[in-house]
Formats: sequence, C-alpha cells, structure tokens
Amino acid sequence: MKKNLALALVILAVTASMSAALDSSGPQSRNLGKDSNNMTWYLTEYGINYGVPYATARKYYTNPNIKKETIEQLMSYYGLRRDKASMLYFTEYGYEFTEDGTQYATSFICYYDFLGNELYTIYYDNSDEAHQKVFVKLSPNTPQSKGYAYAVGNLH
Repeated sequence: MKKNLALALVILAVTASMSAALDSSGPQSRNLGKDSNNMTWYLTEYGINYGVPYATARKYYTNPNIKKETIEQLMSYYGLRRDKASMLYFTEYGYEFTEDGTQYATSFICYYDFLGNELYTIYYDNSDEAHQKVFVKLSPNTPQSKGYAYAVGNLH
C-alpha cells in the first residue's frame, strides 16, 4: 500500500512538472485577426534573441484574390510549377525589430502547403544584394506592430 502511494505521488509530481515545463516552453500562438486585405494572421513565435526583438507571423490565405496573386508570383519569380505553387496554404514571415520599436525588417518568408510542407523560402541574411534586410517604419495596428508588442512583453 505504501509503495503504491509513493509511486502515485512520484507520478503525480512528474506529471505536474512536465505540465509546467510545457506551459512555460515558449510563447503562446496569438490570433492577430484579419488585415486590410481580409487575410488572417497568427503570431507563432516572439521574444528577444541576443537583444533583438523578433516575431514570426503566419498569414493564411482567406482572400482568394491575394492567394491567386501569390501563386502567380511563386511561379513567375521563383520558378515553381503551377501544381506545386497551387498547393499554397499559408506563409510565415520572420520579423526583426529595432529596440525602440519604430522599424522592422523581414528576415525570411516561407511558403507552405496545407500539410506544412515548405514550398519555397527566401532568407534576408544580407548574403547578397537581393537578400538584404531592409528596415522600414512600423505602422500601428499591423501584424508587425502587434508582433513587436508581444516580443517586448507589452501584450500577453
């Protein structure tokens, strides 16, 4: 009886500590709502890395016209075949922010299909002229500005 009680307490303690670890393992995904183009956005990752605020935002194609335009761009700019480009379901954007939150730069854009398979990725890593990070002014009430607010802890 004492062995069973001890075992039950150990299992309970391990379960509680695992739950706490999972709950604190990182930021929670945040629904950012729809933008002016009727596209649905989610914030999937955010925080501060090496002193630089960052966020990863996911855009779902809830506007068929924008999805069609993006598929055409994937084909014409990046050479994807129509059958592959047409599998587009969402796009993730990596953002880096200035410390004062007045500007941001896109660090990557990754296009995915319905199953989360990567269709095409662009990294803005300053490796050449075409892959330069360009900082632009952060506008209020955009997915980027909300990402910054979460990254620096102004929204929870």
